[in-house]
Amino acid sequence: MPSAAQHLRTSLASHLDAQATEQFATMEGRPGSRGGTPLAATDLLRSTRVGEVLAEAVGQGQLDTAAAAAMVERLVCVYAGGPLEAPQRMLSEAMFGTQTASEELARMVANTDPETRADQARSWLRRVGPAARRVAQAHEEALEQAAERRGWFARVLPSPQGGAAADAELAPDTASALLDATDDAAAELLPWLCRAQASVTWHSLLLSMRGEAIGLPGPVRDRFRRVAGCFRTLGFERDMATRLRRTVDRGWPMPRASVIAAPGLPHVHVAQGTVEFGLWSEMTAAEGVAAGLCRVLAPARLPVEQLPWAAAGAPGAGPALGGLWLQLWADGVYLGRAHGLSGGVLDTTRRHAAIVLLAIVRASAALAIPPGAGAGDFRARGERRAEHLGRALCCPIPVELAQLWSPGPALARSRCDGRLSGLALHVALREALDEDWFDNPRVVERLRGAAARAGSVDGWGLCEEQGGQRGGAAERLIELLP
Repeated sequence: MPSAAQHLRTSLASHLDAQATEQFATMEGRPGSRGGTPLAATDLLRSTRVGEVLAEAVGQGQLDTAAAAAMVERLVCVYAGGPLEAPQRMLSEAMFGTQTASEELARMVANTDPETRADQARSWLRRVGPAARRVAQAHEEALEQAAERRGWFARVLPSPQGGAAADAELAPDTASALLDATDDAAAELLPWLCRAQASVTWHSLLLSMRGEAIGLPGPVRDRFRRVAGCFRTLGFERDMATRLRRTVDRGWPMPRASVIAAPGLPHVHVAQGTVEFGLWSEMTAAEGVAAGLCRVLAPARLPVEQLPWAAAGAPGAGPALGGLWLQLWADGVYLGRAHGLSGGVLDTTRRHAAIVLLAIVRASAALAIPPGAGAGDFRARGERRAEHLGRALCCPIPVELAQLWSPGPALARSRCDGRLSGLALHVALREALDEDWFDNPRVVERLRGAAARAGSVDGWGLCEEQGGQRGGAAERLIELLP
């Protein structure tokens, strides 16, 4: 008869496999493939017995304090994800149709005429706005469920690991400090990036971030092979060839690269949207490959509660390694060494990438700042998020767009945490190994060590182990700017 801990792990693994299946269906344009049924959380996870089983596993010594805390975090992710399933399918379905929202966005961000582009932007928001609002409401419901479950686990467990300690998160002042430190640079550089446009709007910023005039190091079809080249040079070619796969995400139009992994999947997948954003897409592809490699390198027999659940925003080193490689695209030494750029091409690419990085990191920080307990009703909280994003990107942001871009509190904090700790981690590795640490065989042991602990160490923990500090994030970002 399986132990209580084994029962919990089997149930969680089953849920992860079902979640990955749903993600693939959404990415392939089949969001209704399950007929609207909920994700296959097992009977145990749906019942109130889960708390008793967890308490039994702890009481019998099958789970130590750290493992129990990790298990609570994963169980909370399961319950918090429930309210999001139907709204996310609704949003995905809004991306498809006779004329898909992705195609509409692609035309909009390629349109250099400001008047017709503004009309296209309004039309696009009308198309995706209702689903974006519903997803934002579901995120709030999920947050309430998560808080309720945390309190419940705190009552049934014999020790405090299910309580306030499990609420550890990126402190809002860390994200706010990043915005404070880079406000002046953003006020100068983001309008400069949009200098060819009539004004700075969210859609002119998207157009300018594409960098139409910036040539890529090679064809788009070779993007993932190209950004993975640095890892192959370090000796990770076999790991990547056997376990890492590229997937197209047709359910999300932005250049974000997502990692999909589950115990029942033979491969780790890195998925990126179909709309081409030039150098921006190149940068986020590198971020996704680095995060995916971290998951590939995780021990095959790792308990499920120690797996990094990137999609749920659970702790893990993957986002930090993704952020580490994302920021390298604004580094001249890396562009010259890894991609063979030189002279004016290198300078132009580095300058554009640095400003894109500034926008990405500031937007991540803005989305990680809570709207505040006193922000009023749902609409007021949406307006507050739009204000945060507007400050970050130096242009007005519609509420619907802020709702669309907000991935929910846990995942927003995870992404911000990863990108900021990745910046600080670069400073630590540079001091330990030199400015070309990414080409140094000695870094391999450090990367494998981080992956071996997978979800048991977060980005800041990894950074501190390497001698880095939180303040290094803003310093590194400012150092990269033109």
